[in-house]
Amino acid sequence: LDSDALHSWGRNFVHQDEQEQIRQKQRFDQERIQQEICEALWDRSDDRVQQLEKEFSEHLGPGAAREYVEQVAKEQSEQAGVSVAYLLSDEFAALVRSRMGEPDL
Repeated sequence: LDSDALHSWGRNFVHQDEQEQIRQKQRFDQERIQQEICEALWDRSDDRVQQLEKEFSEHLGPGAAREYVEQVAKEQSEQAGVSVAYLLSDEFAALVRSRMGEPDL
């Protein structure tokens, strides 16, 4: 190898290493955001979810970020079951009354 070819090979090698470091950082950022989205959804922190979804969309695009948030919310809902807030709501009380045939109080 002549000196120009060796220099070119060295630049290419360094460039590939830098690209791999960038990809690793992006993967780490995506994993961090995914974890934070899960936590924010569980905490019912809508503002934080919106902020994280926007940040996540920079990595995946808005459609994929929205789909991820919706999927995690669905899974959490299925795992958690019926919330106490819903059981205590006027909406649930009205549903129970309508199903039992009792008049409103």
